[in-house]
Amino acid sequence: MTGSEDNTCKIWTVGDGVCQQTIPHPGCVWSVGAFISEHSCSDIVTCCADGIARVWSDVVTKQNGNAQAELDETLLKQATAKREAALADQQSKIKTEPPSALLTPGASDGATKVIKEDAGGVAAYAWSAAAQSWERLGEVTGVDPDSVSKKQYQGQEYDYVFDVDITDGAPALKLPFNVGDNPYTAAELFLENNQLVRIGPFPNPDCVPIQD
Repeated sequence: MTGSEDNTCKIWTVGDGVCQQTIPHPGCVWSVGAFISEHSCSDIVTCCADGIARVWSDVVTKQNGNAQAELDETLLKQATAKREAALADQQSKIKTEPPSALLTPGASDGATKVIKEDAGGVAAYAWSAAAQSWERLGEVTGVDPDSVSKKQYQGQEYDYVFDVDITDGAPALKLPFNVGDNPYTAAELFLENNQLVRIGPFPNPDCVPIQD
């Protein structure tokens, strides 16, 4: 058995060194111990950084379903908070404008703006010269929160992989982007890969929508 700073306790087979089970915890596992009876180990104890010592057993009659449910809820809350924090961090790197920016006509047909909406979401808009209005393309829901640095997408690594919500109820489309990429080329490739048609020419390709 081992405890680790990755918030887990791992149970290993002595003979071949294979990990038999990984037990997640709400914090660093500082110490582990075992209750050995008749040359077998049925119970183990873990001491976690959250200040709680937990006893684990493979004996069904000893198991506490309520304690497991409480731990599962704690782990879920932690995972949710991590994802929300990662999403907020990635969205903070997108150059956004307030909703009032949509009161100004676009410089050209197809010009785009990324708007921080009043409800808290981030959405992309494109200027339609024909309709003389900004058309909402979809919500930018962020990047994969599990990617701390590089993100693998279709066999390649990217700095960002944005989820672009085009149609209600449909899966978000993936928009990969690397810092330093030409946004014009990235947008054209995104449209081509997803068989989308742009309504007009893109604005000046020097207008990079992502800040370092």
